[in-house]
Amino acid sequence: MYCHNCGTQIPDDVRFCPECGAKTASAEPAAEAGAIRPVAAGGSPAVLPPERRQNLGWYKFIINFQLFANAAVNLIGSIPFLTGTVYGSKEVAENLYYVYPEIKALTLGLGVLCIALAVYAIFVRFSLARFKRRGPTHYVILMLLNILGTLGYALGTGAILDMPIAELLNSSQISNLAVSAALLVFTIFYFRKRKELFVN
Repeated sequence: MYCHNCGTQIPDDVRFCPECGAKTASAEPAAEAGAIRPVAAGGSPAVLPPERRQNLGWYKFIINFQLFANAAVNLIGSIPFLTGTVYGSKEVAENLYYVYPEIKALTLGLGVLCIALAVYAIFVRFSLARFKRRGPTHYVILMLLNILGTLGYALGTGAILDMPIAELLNSSQISNLAVSAALLVFTIFYFRKRKELFVN
């Protein structure tokens, strides 16, 4: 179907246009008890004001690029952990695993986690694109798991090898974690201001 407000072609099962935020014809006519719905005066479909429409840019970036990129990075990133090449070569990994068997379990565990996060990122993408009520919550969980996965691996490796975490994380990784945390906080507030859109 097409959005009555901006004319964009949209899936039949969404309640709000991802382009302009207008309520669609497929939205339920009766709201659930106690639920808040963006409905204009007189019960007509709600239309976001122009300034709110322009503020959907970050949302579009998340669903059209970031989550697909996150899935790809996690999927590709799982390969070195599953094959042991994260330590330079399979031979080096086998020697390390022989001396520290716990490292093998930790490394393989992170590889499996990366694959799970890749799948979860696609799920989150479609939850957000369809304005599912729990879409923003799933997004926050995904970003937290990405951050905690990196920190957990470093902490686990440090504990096994008896090394401080500062020696296991390079400056680039620390910067990436800081940026990820800052973006996560920003996105939490961003979605809170638009919570009325996620009602499906």
